[in-house]
Amino acid sequence: MKKTLSTIGLVSIITTFLISPVFGANISTGGVSFDELGTSEPAILIGNPFYRLKDFRWGVVRFFTSSADNLALKQSIFAEKAAEVKKVISLNARKNEVVLEALNEYQSKATTYKIALLNLAKNREKIVDADEALTQAVVHMRLMDEVMGSYYNGEIKTVLMDIESQLAQIVEVLAVKMVGVKNLSFKGTASEDLLSKIRDWETMDLIASYLEEDSSLVRAIKAYQKDCRRDILVEVGKMNEADRADFEEALEGLVGTGGWRAFN
Repeated sequence: MKKTLSTIGLVSIITTFLISPVFGANISTGGVSFDELGTSEPAILIGNPFYRLKDFRWGVVRFFTSSADNLALKQSIFAEKAAEVKKVISLNARKNEVVLEALNEYQSKATTYKIALLNLAKNREKIVDADEALTQAVVHMRLMDEVMGSYYNGEIKTVLMDIESQLAQIVEVLAVKMVGVKNLSFKGTASEDLLSKIRDWETMDLIASYLEEDSSLVRAIKAYQKDCRRDILVEVGKMNEADRADFEEALEGLVGTGGWRAFN
């Protein structure tokens, strides 16, 4: 959920003059963009002497934030830390101590956000735009999947596994308590309904991979996927050869591309 908090503008001047930190190997983390994370590319990273001013900025914003906007603020901070992880790895992928420090920051904010969600669910309070929050949580999952592919052992792997566990809890709270599987609608770049269904199918697969195999949520997801798959294959079966070629070309760059390959 991409939120604009008016109070952020009051203190953004604190960081506008700061310069990007260290340079390193330019290794991309993959397909998740800063825009998908709901934030901008960070200029100040771990290792920059002004980095802690960002915490001060968020502290000022928090002071002026109403309780109703508190969850949105936590989500914004969570997204910013994810963006920092993405950029730190692109610049310093082989510097494990720097990557670990960025992941620890992200892990801490994941915990804060998760606890806030669990408290809301416990008190049966409503989350505004819960479906968008769930979509964003899936984007975080995709990013962590990309990161996990680069680190196979050691302390980084341990932290990543904890983050993935927390993301699974975040998704479960949002999907079960706040949205309900049958009402999910993952918003992507696709405008056509068929492309959206394929995107949904693969996103559901990603969510299920984080959860216990015999959980009620996974069973609901599998049933949802079965319906999606049936509808997709019926619609694709009606296409002529030229239309199908155009359709498959349109899948390039979408999350659902992998899901489509699973059908064929």
